[in-house]
Amino acid sequence: MSPFCRTPSRAMDPERTNWALFLSKSPGRCDLTRRPRRSLAAAMIVTLTFGASCRKQSAQALPPADARSTMAEASLAGTEPSRPNAPMTSEPPWRPADAGGPLASSGLVTVPHVDLQRYMGTWYEIARYPNSYQDGLVGVVVHYELDGSGRIRVRNTGRKGSLYGELTESRAGAWVTCERSHSKWAVRFFWPFTADYWIIDLGKDYEYAVVGQPSRKYLWIISRTPTLPPETMRGIAERLRRQGYDPRRLELTPQAAAPAESARATRG
Repeated sequence: MSPFCRTPSRAMDPERTNWALFLSKSPGRCDLTRRPRRSLAAAMIVTLTFGASCRKQSAQALPPADARSTMAEASLAGTEPSRPNAPMTSEPPWRPADAGGPLASSGLVTVPHVDLQRYMGTWYEIARYPNSYQDGLVGVVVHYELDGSGRIRVRNTGRKGSLYGELTESRAGAWVTCERSHSKWAVRFFWPFTADYWIIDLGKDYEYAVVGQPSRKYLWIISRTPTLPPETMRGIAERLRRQGYDPRRLELTPQAAAPAESARATRG
């Protein structure tokens, strides 16, 4: 509902109400049989004009979907978002300058090597391709831990709808499927189904990672901190294009600011 104009109640909706019956039965109203016809017509014209004005103003009160997305992106990038009614003149700062789609169509390439000990610990989800099982989840955090057998324990948490929403948790087991590079895993949340987990981009200091799958249907960007600088995101987006991904499909994941101690990378 618009903050500037309230929508008329059902009883006052000119598209649904028998106005003659309404006015004749309302307290303090004159009997319609004693009022000139043009008074009723004038009342209906005023009401219809008022209703149209409300609907128009309600539509203008909310920014378009792309503006709302850009506002969220600007907030997460640490910049001031544009005002809701201001025209959006450019793409979000972390997207490629030409905002182009994927460049490659060949097979997905993973990073040459992953140090599993360094990779373990807590990661914040920065952005993802939309998927049904994470629909509405924000504040997503994932924690990886090596067990004694060389397997990886996975714990995902997130909140439903908002950063103050209900906390959800899921656990999974993972194992390396490429011993040479350690960049390809299989993840199982419940038997017998498994999913590919391919690390296709990784920061020099393990400050961020990008996880995809051979089908390119899924994609996640994760970081040791709740946000990443725009220049880092731009570099990731350009490399994703070369890998055949479309960075325009990415949706940012809202995150709460983390205490300094929890934002540090956890190294095994």
